[in-house]
Amino acid sequence: MLKTIDEIGASNKREFMNEVNPIDRLTACTTIKEMRVQIGDVLKQVCQSIQEDRKQDHNQLSQQIIAYVKENFSSADLNITMMGDVFNLTPSYLSKQFKAQTGEALLEHINKTRIEEAKKLLAAESTSIVDIARRVGYEDINTFNRIFKKYEGITPGAYRSSLQND
Repeated sequence: MLKTIDEIGASNKREFMNEVNPIDRLTACTTIKEMRVQIGDVLKQVCQSIQEDRKQDHNQLSQQIIAYVKENFSSADLNITMMGDVFNLTPSYLSKQFKAQTGEALLEHINKTRIEEAKKLLAAESTSIVDIARRVGYEDINTFNRIFKKYEGITPGAYRSSLQND
């Protein structure tokens, strides 16, 4: 048990040892039945401690990913493979962890971030739609139009026109 905590490197190991005090609990047992109950209880607490530790790490990871996407959405090179390299994780693991923590697929998050920025630019500027597409990370106008329509239900041009008609 203690070796497991040590090997996984639980960040709150000392606090856990003081709080749970597994050695004293086990040495205080007078019967094998009592010892089994104590071991079961300590193991349960070890598992809970590990899960809490991992949740904190995961939340940090998803926040780092969100910040990275926000800072780099305009790069046409931004994709899951490149982000895997940045975070020293395999792309599939990075993507799975992000989905597990946020409930949203990583590629979906990248696209939504880009489309939200594109909407701001469409509303604020008279820049061409091709230029806006490039500024938010889409080199291909057809891809931009398709993804914009997927999320907004209309093309970027129709979106801009609807803003002008209001």
